[in-house]
Amino acid sequence: MTTVLFYNGDWHKQKPLTFIECMGKPVSELFEIFHKGNYRRNTGTFLMTDCLAKNIDAEYVSAFDFDRINELKPDTIVTNALHCVSPRFFFDKEYWQKLLDTGAKIVPMTFGFRYHENGDFYLTDDMIYIFKAISERNEIGVRGEIVAEILNKYGIKNVRIVGCHSLFYHNDKNFKVDSKKEKVQSINFCFNQCFSDFFQSHVDFCRLSLPIFNYFFSLYKKGSVNVDYTLQIAFMKEYSSYSNFTRFEWIQDFVVQKGRYFFSVDDWITALKKNDFSIGTQFHGNIAAILAKTPALIITIDKRMEELAKYHHIPFIKAEEFDVSKPIDYYFDLCDYSEFNKYYEKTYNEFVDYCYRNGVQLKSQTVEVHDV
Repeated sequence: MTTVLFYNGDWHKQKPLTFIECMGKPVSELFEIFHKGNYRRNTGTFLMTDCLAKNIDAEYVSAFDFDRINELKPDTIVTNALHCVSPRFFFDKEYWQKLLDTGAKIVPMTFGFRYHENGDFYLTDDMIYIFKAISERNEIGVRGEIVAEILNKYGIKNVRIVGCHSLFYHNDKNFKVDSKKEKVQSINFCFNQCFSDFFQSHVDFCRLSLPIFNYFFSLYKKGSVNVDYTLQIAFMKEYSSYSNFTRFEWIQDFVVQKGRYFFSVDDWITALKKNDFSIGTQFHGNIAAILAKTPALIITIDKRMEELAKYHHIPFIKAEEFDVSKPIDYYFDLCDYSEFNKYYEKTYNEFVDYCYRNGVQLKSQTVEVHDV
């Protein structure tokens, strides 16, 4: 049996970089670094992709190398390219049809949608056709209940809720977050500093998100706690993204001195072990902290984030619930991981069983996969 995983194979090569280190490099070198690790411009895609590469026993193939794919004649093709489906994005029916024409199972990891703020969502005819064809060969592993309900509404029934595989990076059913300290001295702040499709309008971004950034910028300026800042997009775009802020010069020093990029999940986890607490609007920026056993509080900005947090029992608050008058210890106290720890083995087993039943072999399995 041959399993193919779409992956460019460059993981764990580039060492972490601070923003100030990037400023000292030639533009040509920066372009090479960030272009080579293109998918690492987003913390979620970065973490999900490397998790699969670490834990799945598969041939690594470029997603568009159909000559190699056809040469291998795979039984199973694993992809996380369907983690963020939206009718507003281009959907390449021809590409997915080519994959289906190989006769292989197309096994999606963390299948999910980008929802409008009002909750409305629809599938195009091309999406319905492809997703039904995939579901006729194997299960579709989805992020949460909302995704499952939408697919079921369109007649796509072979669906299974498995959450996000990035939580299982360590491939250990006994993993727990049990190292909470009494006092916060060092914070990992992870934040979507760019206006994006997650927000229905620029007004929502400014109303909900910018006060959160200003809160942690103020903490940094006071110097009462250390605030590290995980960056996620290409270096040359960082400065322009802060045009959303009315006084860029106020935050320039924060970004330059504390901003940091990671290109290896292991390096990322090692760095986050030095923090006592992680908080922010980047879902996977906080997941990386959880993998470091650093308690994290996710600030959700849409239903997409909420459904994952609920499934995995991760502490979260909604962006509109963030109160800038509260001290940081208030948010730290919300990080109760007893439910996460209680259900971790169950969600891990569910994911492993999903892989087993759909022809995906994991490396060094630590759980019996037949009895979920």
